[in-house]
Amino acid sequence: MPIIYSIAICTYNRGSVIKHSIESALKLNFDKDKYEIIVVDNNSTDDTRQIVEGYISSNTNIRIVEEKNQGASFARNRAYNEARGEYIIYIDDDAEMCPDYLKNLESVINEEEDVAAAGGPIEVGWLGAVPDWYEPDLDFVFNYLYIASYRIRVFYPRMIYGTNMVIKVSILKKIGGFNTNLGPKKKHPLVGEDVEIILRIEKNEKKPIYYDPGLKVKHLICPERLNQDYIIKKTEWHGRSQFIFENIHGIKVGYGLALWVLFQSCIRTLVGRGRGKISEKSYRSWSKGYMKQWWAHLWRRETYNK
Repeated sequence: MPIIYSIAICTYNRGSVIKHSIESALKLNFDKDKYEIIVVDNNSTDDTRQIVEGYISSNTNIRIVEEKNQGASFARNRAYNEARGEYIIYIDDDAEMCPDYLKNLESVINEEEDVAAAGGPIEVGWLGAVPDWYEPDLDFVFNYLYIASYRIRVFYPRMIYGTNMVIKVSILKKIGGFNTNLGPKKKHPLVGEDVEIILRIEKNEKKPIYYDPGLKVKHLICPERLNQDYIIKKTEWHGRSQFIFENIHGIKVGYGLALWVLFQSCIRTLVGRGRGKISEKSYRSWSKGYMKQWWAHLWRRETYNK
């Protein structure tokens, strides 16, 4: 029986959490002969490999491969080149898939024409206590996503995220995969490789991309990520990254949005109607990150294509 779906879990030193993503993928309500699980180990130095091998010993549809080039985009590219399925599902190494994920994905593919990519809701979950200072609006920092209660075709700036993203493998091969100038690496925290590739499919391939509420994952947050400095720095680099992938595709309205977000946040704070102290700092940090990268581009004329 041919494999139809490849579930890719790209990981680096996440031995403490990767069991959540692997076990959720193994427990899907779907014929195990029709899907595989590929764990891409991106040079982990902890016990990640030993943990994954423990699952391999008792499950025939999971395997591990190693990617020596450091960075999320390199790992994602290795995954689709290894994939045996027609579609590849990327989930984070700290995310859990809902049990009917593949059943629901099959419905999307069978009911819609020429599906290039798809995704769905991302809930935020917790692997420890939520600190007292945490505010509900901070969920966006951890890729919280909810677009609609029904299936909808999406267009930029409405996008799906790499925490929960399905792409047709033949399209990935055609367009050359993920931009390796984007995506987290050891020396810089740039993100956006996921949104950039979806934007590339939309603009260059003119293929439909769907959001479906049945394609749901829960993104589990580790206690070590729950500090205010981490959140503020993360949002600044989100802003920087957004400028870069918009610049690649000639989108020129983003700096106006960044200024507007900054202005709104300042006004809300001044009149005492802010979303919360840390939330407003995060919105302002995103805006400043976007404008910093725009200014750097004006002076250095950086190029970001791979």
